Amino acid sequence: MKGISLIVAGKGILTVTSTVFVVDDDPLIHSWLSSLFKSAGIQTRPYDSGHKFIRDYKSDHPGCILLDLKMPGISGLEIQKILQERENTTPIIFLTGTANVESAVEALKKGAFDFLEKPLERDLLLACINKALDHDIRTRYEGLQKSQATQKFSLLTNREQEVLRWLIDGKPNKIIANLLNISIRTVEVHRKNIMQKMAAGSLAGLIKMTLEV
Repeated sequence: MKGISLIVAGKGILTVTSTVFVVDDDPLIHSWLSSLFKSAGIQTRPYDSGHKFIRDYKSDHPGCILLDLKMPGISGLEIQKILQERENTTPIIFLTGTANVESAVEALKKGAFDFLEKPLERDLLLACINKALDHDIRTRYEGLQKSQATQKFSLLTNREQEVLRWLIDGKPNKIIANLLNISIRTVEVHRKNIMQKMAAGSLAGLIKMTLEV
């Protein structure tokens, strides 16, 4: 099973398993997909209506969304719009029972990950699902890294942030000391504190982290 590991205060490392959220009003689709994903070791959560899905779904759970294009009550495109308004980045794979090029183009232009036509072909579907789950994990991991780097950067004093900017600019300690009108020793102390607060093992690592802020 795919998933992502998160560092939770007081709980250590917590691994959250990716889930495929299936939103389709056809019970036969749910039954077939449930059997298929179970055999492939993929966790699923079914919804037989868009309203139930919108009410329950939390985008902080890793995974992807298999979304039927046309459903009673609320359409797949309407759900996509609602999720975008919530700043959701979970990959959406649209399903349709009829070839509809116009709808497919509209969905893809609005950020859909892919578009599959029913009846679904097993290997093609699994390949698409795995690709979407990998994309979601990678996106969440990058977002987590950026968030952690931002938190660490906020721990720096104003002076340490000034020193850091000159370090990133490639300036040696002596030049930084002259620019800030402080001693070289003071620059060295600031530099040491910056490395510790940012938990950087090297200057290259420090620069990479700062670029993520």
